[in-house]
Order: sequence, then structure tokens, then C-alpha cells
Amino acid sequence: MNVLKRLTGSFGAGYLLFMAAMAAALVVPQWGHLSVGMQQDSLLTIIMVPYMVGLFLLASTLFLLSAFQKLSWLSISARLFAFVASALAGSIVLTTIWETHQVLEIGHYGMSNIYEVSILLLAVTSSIGLYFEGKKRFKGFALFLAPLWMMQALFIVWLLSINQVGHKELLPALQSQWLPWHVLANFIGYGSFFVAAAAGAMQIMRSKADARGKVSRLPDVETCTDLHYKAILIGFPVFSLAVLLGCVWAYEAWGGYWSWDPKETWALIVWLIYGGYLHARYTHFARGNVLAWWTIIGFIATLFCYLGVNMFLDGMHSYGKLG
Repeated sequence: MNVLKRLTGSFGAGYLLFMAAMAAALVVPQWGHLSVGMQQDSLLTIIMVPYMVGLFLLASTLFLLSAFQKLSWLSISARLFAFVASALAGSIVLTTIWETHQVLEIGHYGMSNIYEVSILLLAVTSSIGLYFEGKKRFKGFALFLAPLWMMQALFIVWLLSINQVGHKELLPALQSQWLPWHVLANFIGYGSFFVAAAAGAMQIMRSKADARGKVSRLPDVETCTDLHYKAILIGFPVFSLAVLLGCVWAYEAWGGYWSWDPKETWALIVWLIYGGYLHARYTHFARGNVLAWWTIIGFIATLFCYLGVNMFLDGMHSYGKLG
């Protein structure tokens, strides 16, 4: 039991080594057995996705149960399953890079369609979330991460159900050296903003408990505020880099740095929301629950930028649509 506590209570080099080992376990059995044009149903990254989803759903359920049943084995088991699920998601992202170079005419970095980036986002959200959840002062945060992971895992289940899986040949506009860096930075930003929203929801719940005079096991309001501030400090600079890289890529692909494409416009909206959050915090223009609700509004905008634009709006980024 103590070994499990040490394994799941810290998040650093051990996690990265475990992820690398899992990626190796996906690559080695396939080495020399893959070829261009083969059926992708047999690829280990695709075979393992339902197991990854199952682990996230199991971990999330155990975290939620641990909020009602004060049993140490529940929370320890939840952390263990979440740890393995997150590492598996990361290993699938890494292995996809290798697999695409084996089964496609032009290999790529596994970040070019809604299915691939959804797994990337879940890997980022879970790794950042688990990093903070492992800190003693943020004890209880997992209760708010659990619904977030469930939502992302069930979305991947839906993609599986409509056959939106597998690696696809890149469109000409995506055949660029900027692709992996722009997309990776973008989704590190998204994942950080998702985690910030979970912290904002935790703060709102703690504030309501305080207002009613109820005893709460959640971190105090100041700690919750510090948590979503730290998450946004991770996400905002990286997301800013993603916007900058997107501008450079747009100039290379379309001859202009900015075209007010729906995706670009919503990326700017997201950037302004979180830039506004940081400005409001630094200038003391807003504090307390105002900042918490700010993270919720930012989450809604980020979610629409991530999915809504691709599904409902046309533009130069229409290659991100389903189908």
C-alpha cells in the first residue's frame, strides 16, 4: 500500500519513464510487421484505446465514490488507475507517431484529426490534473477532475462508435513542419484551461459550503484560486505560442498571417479571455468567485474552439470536421 502511495502521490520522472515503457511495449511487438496500406484495426494504438477509456472511467468512478465512502483503498486505487490510464494515453500519442510512418504514404505526428487530438487532449488534461492532484494542499481536487475525464473519455467512445478512428493521409495544408508544434502547444493550452475550470468549479462549491456554514473537505477558497491561477499560468503562454505558430503556418500555407477564419477568431476569443483573467488578477480588478466563474466561461469558449468550430462552422480549418 505504501508503494502505491509513493507511486501515485508524485508525478515526475517516474511517470515519464512508465509512459516510455508503455510506448515501447506498443512498438516492439509491431516492429517489422507493419506496412503501407494495411488494415489499421490491428494496430495496437487502436486496440488499446477502449482499455484506456475503461481505465479513465474506472478511475473517475472510484474518485467519485471516495467522496462519499471514506475508504483509503478507494482513493489509492483511483489514483493508480488514473496514473496508468494517463500514461497509456501518452504512450498511444507517442506510438501513433511511429505507426503513421509505417502505414501511411506520408507519416505524420498523430495530431491531424479529431480522434488523434482527442486522445492527446485527454493525455494532457490527465497529466496536468494528476500533477496538481498529487499535491497535499490540493487534496479533493480529483472529485472535480473525474467528471472532466469522463466527458473526454465518453467523447472518444462516441468517436469509436461512429468509426472516426485510425490514421489518415494528410491534406496538403497539413503537410508542414509547423503541424506538431502548433497542435501540441494548442492542446497543452486546452488541457491547462480544462484543469483550471475544474479548479474554478471546486472553488465555487467550497464558497457555497462556507456561505452555508458547512464543514468541507475541499481546499479553502484561496487554495482553489491559486490552483486555477497556476493551471492558467501553464496554459496561457503555451497557447500564446500556439497562436503565433499558427500565424506563421498560415502565412506559409495561405499567404497571410491572419484571415479571421472561424477557428482563428475563436482562438483569439479564448486568448483574450485568459489574458483578461491574468490582467484582472494582477490588477485586482476581480477576485474570489468572479475569477472562478471566469474559468468556467473560458472552459465553454475553449470547448467551442476545440469542437464547436470544427463541427458547426466552415472555414479554412474544415479539415478538422468529422467524416
